[in-house]
Amino acid sequence: MAWIETGEERGNLAHILASHSANQPVLRGHLALYRAIMFGESPLSRSEREAVAVAVSAVNNCHYCTVHHGDALREASGDPSLAQTVIEGRFEALGARLAAMCRYAVALSRDPRHTDESMLTPMREAGLSPREIIDVNQVVAYYNYVNRVAQGLGVELEPTWPDDVRTARDYHLGQP
Repeated sequence: MAWIETGEERGNLAHILASHSANQPVLRGHLALYRAIMFGESPLSRSEREAVAVAVSAVNNCHYCTVHHGDALREASGDPSLAQTVIEGRFEALGARLAAMCRYAVALSRDPRHTDESMLTPMREAGLSPREIIDVNQVVAYYNYVNRVAQGLGVELEPTWPDDVRTARDYHLGQP
């Protein structure tokens, strides 16, 4: 897939957004939604949002998003091992707040039919406000959408990624 010149900071549009290039209104809407959810005003930190994105992408086995947001999580948190901890589902190592967010993200992504009000209790008990819970939900919902876009269109990592990272792998978050 060819990159599109956009004038963005990197000068190129990520393949996930380039996949929308045949439908410019959707591309603009997708980019606006992404920016609002991941960079807009929120009581959630950037690293919390990225950790939730990684948890969703790993449970959905979306290599493209797991790699991109794993890298963004490492950058935002300054912790080189945090993304791998999330990918492996070792949430107990994250602290109560982030663990509750990631567990909710996995539960909602795996089986939204069985996610109910009781799934919010651990986040409340970890001290998340109603606004923070809504923002976590928005990150989860967005990444379930974008994972399906990437997987459904066969979006691959950009050629700037090293070959060993570009090789697709299975993520078995919390799976035996």
